[in-house]
Amino acid sequence: MSADNSKKVNQTGNRKQRINQVFALLWLVVGVIFIIQSRGLEYMAEYGPGPGFLPFWLGVGFILLGLVLLAQVTFSRKEKEDLSLPSKYAAWQMFLVMLGFFGFVFLGEKVGFLFCIGLLFFFLLGFVERRGWKFSLAISIISTFLFWAIFELGLQLRLPPGLLELLR
Repeated sequence: MSADNSKKVNQTGNRKQRINQVFALLWLVVGVIFIIQSRGLEYMAEYGPGPGFLPFWLGVGFILLGLVLLAQVTFSRKEKEDLSLPSKYAAWQMFLVMLGFFGFVFLGEKVGFLFCIGLLFFFLLGFVERRGWKFSLAISIISTFLFWAIFELGLQLRLPPGLLELLR
């Protein structure tokens, strides 16, 4: 590689780094705005989380993701490679992930949130990521239990029972 080409690649890398740093700072600003605006809303209500709950935690998430992106871009010395189209296998995986999420959204209320979240995790791990069925089943059961514990017990929110209503 000639010195001229090396300089051109370095300038492109610096430009990409600056753009990513600007976007990281943008995420930080958006997160702070979300948190400030959520302070005017009730965090907890008598029925559970209030209208300020989601904006507050979205703001916290935006700030954390912005900090991670800023740290990665600023302190990474690795040469970035150009973007290219995904392989057929990667495109198929993306299609399966979207299919799983669409199935979850459309069946969640009818079949039941907990049952669907378990199926979604099993589908993503077993069919998309091609993990073993024992591992996929274990993670899907643990995830379903954690969703139940967080939302039903911790936040005292009633998730759509779907078919599980027949068991009550």
